[in-house]
Amino acid sequence: DAPRASGSGTILAAEPRGPSGGAAWILTADHLLDATGACRIRLYDADQTQVAEGAAVRVARSEAWDLALVRLPGPVLPRATALLAERDPPLLAEVVAVGCPLGLPPIPTRGALVARRPEGWLFSAQTIFGNSGGGVYDARSGSLVGVATRLCSFRSDSSGVVPHLGVLVPSAAVADWLRREGYGRLLAPADEASEAP
Repeated sequence: DAPRASGSGTILAAEPRGPSGGAAWILTADHLLDATGACRIRLYDADQTQVAEGAAVRVARSEAWDLALVRLPGPVLPRATALLAERDPPLLAEVVAVGCPLGLPPIPTRGALVARRPEGWLFSAQTIFGNSGGGVYDARSGSLVGVATRLCSFRSDSSGVVPHLGVLVPSAAVADWLRREGYGRLLAPADEASEAP
């Protein structure tokens, strides 16, 4: 089946090649996956060159947050894993959203964290369709502030989207969800996570 939509993701952890092969654990938006929880993933390097592609499957989901954790078997790039922010950045902290707008290779855009709401934090980096599931990073530390899941809209359809106002799931909520789902080991530093079974 074809994927429901194109979107983005963030490699949270990578397992090195071993007897069972390697794998990447990727955070994304759940609305991007088909009914079976499957999706196709393309991995890119820092030069926006595609380095791998494969089929991934959802292993955990949060309908409340529109989050999914998918596992992509095969060779991975361990240096490309994200580290969740240990502390919440202050309002107006500069952030960088990285995603694949309109199905393009990853593009970074700058903005600021502008509001904290119970349903998600708002950020002002320019994003559009395809950025869902992408990471939003602290511009100073490089740590993952959260996962972009949608754009704000002043209409009920896509004609009213506000591309300079996105909604993210904060990293603390992501970490809590992963622990509840039994994937807390993926939050460890890369060298510890790679040793987990």
